[in-house]
Amino acid sequence: MRHCTKSEPLTEAELDRLGDFLDCCKGGKAMNVEQLDGFFAALIAGPETVMPSKDEVYEPILLQDENGMAQGNNWADGFMRGVGMRHDGWARLVNDEEHGGCMIPMFMLYHEHDKDPRMRPKRIGPEQREKIILHMAAGLVMAYRFFRSPRRADLPTSASATHRGTARIGRNDRCPCGSGKKYKRCCGHPTIN
Repeated sequence: MRHCTKSEPLTEAELDRLGDFLDCCKGGKAMNVEQLDGFFAALIAGPETVMPSKDEVYEPILLQDENGMAQGNNWADGFMRGVGMRHDGWARLVNDEEHGGCMIPMFMLYHEHDKDPRMRPKRIGPEQREKIILHMAAGLVMAYRFFRSPRRADLPTSASATHRGTARIGRNDRCPCGSGKKYKRCCGHPTIN
């Protein structure tokens, strides 16, 4: 077993072993490696500092489908599960007019195959998916920096907090992810499976 003193990425063999382990957990109903990576990314980038905390370039772990394409939906699902763990804190970012847009790529991939067709974005083609995934990774870094900004460190974590000069998304306003649903029925209260 390898012991890491530094934050080193897992090797392909270690990722495969982790994937095999997760496949055996909960009768095959546990998160997969991609979902787990998204989940941890949300916890690390989110409103509460999780140690060790580093401001480095991050590349999400994305599994490829049978055609060799990375879809990103599982990562977004895991990410939204992590967001749900600190919902009120993440609402500060989503409601921030200047920075909240960094969450749109995650919302798009999270809702792409939603049971409710009104929640789904327009069809995402392969080239557009690549761009969304790049924006998703960049958005994660923006979210991390948003929460680590010294000027935001003292802001309350309550979703009901008001911020001077910042337009707040009301619970009955349309969701900024483009689903057409009310914010309270969409990303304002993500459903955790």
